[in-house]
Amino acid sequence: VVTKLVLPDNGLSGKLSPSISGLTSLRVLELHDNDIRGEIPSEIISLTNLYMLNLCYNGFRGEIPNGFEIIAKNLLGLVIHGNRLQGTIVDLDLASELTADDSPDDWARYIADCGRPSDLVSPISCPECTICCNSRGECESRFSETQYVFLDYDDFLKNETTFLRYSTWITISFASTGLLSLIPFLIKKMCPHRQLQNVDATSFHETYRDSTYSLLLTDSPVGWILAVAVGIMQLLTYYIFYGESTLDLEDGNWYQSAWVYKLICPRDDIECKASLKLDELGWTVFGVLMALHLAIDIWNGFKIILTVPLMPWSWKNFRLFAMGSFLVTTSFVSVFVSVLFNIASATSNTVLIINAVILLFVNDIDELAAKFLATCARKWIEKIYKIETKKCDIDAPEESKSQKTLSSEVRSSHEEVESLKHQVKILQREFVKLRNGGGETSEKREVEKLGKLVRHLRKENAQLKKEFRILLNTLKNDESSGSEVSDTVYNWD
Repeated sequence: VVTKLVLPDNGLSGKLSPSISGLTSLRVLELHDNDIRGEIPSEIISLTNLYMLNLCYNGFRGEIPNGFEIIAKNLLGLVIHGNRLQGTIVDLDLASELTADDSPDDWARYIADCGRPSDLVSPISCPECTICCNSRGECESRFSETQYVFLDYDDFLKNETTFLRYSTWITISFASTGLLSLIPFLIKKMCPHRQLQNVDATSFHETYRDSTYSLLLTDSPVGWILAVAVGIMQLLTYYIFYGESTLDLEDGNWYQSAWVYKLICPRDDIECKASLKLDELGWTVFGVLMALHLAIDIWNGFKIILTVPLMPWSWKNFRLFAMGSFLVTTSFVSVFVSVLFNIASATSNTVLIINAVILLFVNDIDELAAKFLATCARKWIEKIYKIETKKCDIDAPEESKSQKTLSSEVRSSHEEVESLKHQVKILQREFVKLRNGGGETSEKREVEKLGKLVRHLRKENAQLKKEFRILLNTLKNDESSGSEVSDTVYNWD
């Protein structure tokens, strides 16, 4: 009784004879890496005890035999890549038993030429293959890390287009910034005595002068349109990379994808091996580059989102919030797409870093657009920024004007006191000289006059000191003038 027929790499040629159906006890049939041609005989379905069928790297062509499901219940391994077969392989329910945690040895149980590109117009359709190979000899597992983590995770969108999936994640990102804006309200409610510092819109206007997003803080509708247009262009550019990062082994548009197959299934071994030259060092450098480049935008974006809701409602503050949302969303989309694209296409540390630099360049589109406007539309840019600066000066609150008046009075009083102190010192020196110079009656009278004048000046000095203290206390009671008070410290001794 023949239970195994293992003849790999023997230079066999011709066709597989239909008489093989007579080997009804056959359990293992391995004829890989030969030159057997023609169609797979339909009589092979008579081998109901077969659990391993390996016909890879031969010259088989034509359709998969009908009734293949008859031997499916016992078949534990089917390896038929490296041929020119067509049709649809029945569901043997092998791939459904595997998960991403299984070893590559387990994945190599169901391999066919269902990858792209293919030499055939209508290659094999194999929805349940564990590994698909293409005409280049490259293979990819359906349970690769990227497939499992990034593509099958969104089951509620798995039947939708790539653009709709991408648009959904962008919408979720913007909605998340809105939810984050609720945090300051919760903090204020739970800790009513905690002081939350407000953000001055003009400070961010100056900080992001080199970005088109700062146009959102001007009063120019054209500037608003340009800022939003640049943000949309960034997101659309990232969408191109997102679309290139997805893999659908049954998709006829595979040629539009940048996906790189990462397995090699050799002719003389059933075990497929990884072909990547990518390690932890490359991903570490990638993470550092992303963090250094995006940390400031993310920090300032969160600062705006968490603080603007505490400011009085105004159209300008809403535009400031939109600016923070754009900063956070574009930064996180940059990280997400960069990771996804590199997992899909990077085959070495060098390629990983090159991809990261290219995608970080997309994140700088707003700054490049700002430089372009500053060069080609310099007068218009200066005009809208000057109008904004003047408006900020005009809209200064009355409290700040009164603070300036008080500060001016304080400085004036201090100057008078300093002048009186200087005169007192001069008179004191003269008094000492006259007292030590002799005992003439006229001189004594002069000394007495000088003494009275000194005492009078001291009284005035004390009065001015009290007035000065009152002015200082007035300024200290105003919370917003703490910086001016701290700069006005004088020595009265």
